[in-house]
Amino acid sequence: MPLVHAQVRSSVAGELIDSINLSSYLDALRAAPWLHSGMRLKIEQIAELLDRLPMSSSVSITRPAELAKELFTHRGSGTLVRKGENIKVHSKWSTLDKKKLQALIESGFRRKLTPDWFAKTRLLRCYVSENYRAALIITLDEGMPHLDKFAVADDAQGEGLGKAAWQVMRAETPKLFWRSRPDNAVNEFYADECDGCLKGEKWTVFWYGLESFDEIERAVTHCRARPATLKG
Repeated sequence: MPLVHAQVRSSVAGELIDSINLSSYLDALRAAPWLHSGMRLKIEQIAELLDRLPMSSSVSITRPAELAKELFTHRGSGTLVRKGENIKVHSKWSTLDKKKLQALIESGFRRKLTPDWFAKTRLLRCYVSENYRAALIITLDEGMPHLDKFAVADDAQGEGLGKAAWQVMRAETPKLFWRSRPDNAVNEFYADECDGCLKGEKWTVFWYGLESFDEIERAVTHCRARPATLKG
């Protein structure tokens, strides 16, 4: 993993960008007014380098003083840049490889989907990486977009691929609600992404963009009453 001595920070609050998926984010970076000329050049050079290397290759952008942390800790200290995978959007089950999608979901949740899940799930949009290593399934329930499933393959953990898929989804989905088990390891990420949440013994309900108490109440009621779609 090559290292570049710098850090990538957004202009909104000077926040460190922990990962960049070039396949889905490079055009946005090129257009970002806050990316100064020196770092812009580095990003272009990294993109050119990764284009010639295997898909598993990555470049870490960090400071010299943070080198040990970047190399020897899981979280790292800088920005991890990968070529990544394109995120594709589908609105019909017929355009998806359902066997690959099912395998991804069942692997990610370590449980089996109910046999009738595809037949009963009315797809609004599916955001899936080109190699079926990350996917978000969006349905329309209570007149609002609902996140039915969010799965990331084990070998994609830490790449930022799931976050890249989420960012593509969020750019096209101004409001959303979803539920999660209280012990779900992704809840910390959900908490950062939501406008509000309501914890329960069985489910925690998250949402963003909902404009009224009525919408929130309908979202919570739906999530609490919705039958489980994973066995075990």
